[in-house]
Amino acid sequence: MLLREEGGYSLIELLTTMAILSVILGGVVTLFVAGSNADADMNRRYRAQYNARLALDRLRRDAHGACGLATGYTSSSVTLYQYSGGACSSATFTWCTIGSGTRYALYRNSGTTCAVGPRYADYLTTGAVFTYTPQNTPSGTYTLARLTADFQINLTPTKTVNAYRLRDDVAFRNSPRS
Repeated sequence: MLLREEGGYSLIELLTTMAILSVILGGVVTLFVAGSNADADMNRRYRAQYNARLALDRLRRDAHGACGLATGYTSSSVTLYQYSGGACSSATFTWCTIGSGTRYALYRNSGTTCAVGPRYADYLTTGAVFTYTPQNTPSGTYTLARLTADFQINLTPTKTVNAYRLRDDVAFRNSPRS
């Protein structure tokens, strides 16, 4: 019986194999984590863009049915008078942005105040999203009153490549004509 003929691995061979395996597995795990993070980031950006599109669609429906804006509107808050029974009614909806820095959210609330109601969009980079153009502007054009909504969405404002912008001019179909 000779002990030298027994097969097996030495401690140095085992440690070398484990070191090589850990380097390979570390690289594979890093690739999977990076892919998972990229997928999660893409899903968050998609949700923010989708919510902004839904908000613009809802704002468009409200504005098309409105007959005008309440006085005191700003670039971050507008109150729409609804058209009902052949005339402007006292029913209103207020759209407003609330936030600070580079993160604002868009809310819609029944009434004339900008109390926090249902949030329609998030991650807006600015609170100044509304511009109102009165009817017949410029003079002699015979146009309806318009509300411009300009939503700039970005989850990471430091990376401008991830920015998404929705802009639309919505005519007040029930605004007075002259």
